[in-house]
Amino acid sequence: MLAKLQQDGWYIKPEVVDGLAADVLRSLEKVKERLLNEDLGKVGTAALPENINRAGKLQLKGKFVLQLVSVDDVSRPPQAAGGGKSSSQRLLRVRLQDGPRIVTAAEIRPLHKGVHSALVPGTKMLLQDAPVKQGVIMLEGSMLSVLGGGVGALAEEWEAQQKYMGLTRPSEGDLAPPPFLPFDFSKPLQSG
Repeated sequence: MLAKLQQDGWYIKPEVVDGLAADVLRSLEKVKERLLNEDLGKVGTAALPENINRAGKLQLKGKFVLQLVSVDDVSRPPQAAGGGKSSSQRLLRVRLQDGPRIVTAAEIRPLHKGVHSALVPGTKMLLQDAPVKQGVIMLEGSMLSVLGGGVGALAEEWEAQQKYMGLTRPSEGDLAPPPFLPFDFSKPLQSG
């Protein structure tokens, strides 16, 4: 079963696959379904080359199921980048994880319609046959697609960040910081 999973891009620790296969009566599709909601940071093994983050030029061949760490539309201001769908002039920076490794990918031409800046961390993505330049995976077309799933703890953390993004401390009333007063070197220090 491990070999079949790897053929489809799933690089999972053997003991995890054995446990899941026993639970779901060795059905490959049921194992994949369960893996969609597992944290690849804990159950995944190295799928991508060890030197991917330092590679000058490299071609990834085959399928890789990776977990979304973050996605940002870097063409928009930071407070607007995380919320909602991106514009047609977007430039996505996608951080993905195979287990031990986190990599950065950049959208150089429009991606599949399901890939957008409001995707929740923990979502599983399928990466196929992509070039790497200067340690960044160059994405276009259908090289990256959404498989789905999620990781509860990662989603909760992301939702909390989205909820409080852009909030600032009150600037009026008792909670406001004192006004800034420049230090005057010509005056003697007062004690007390």
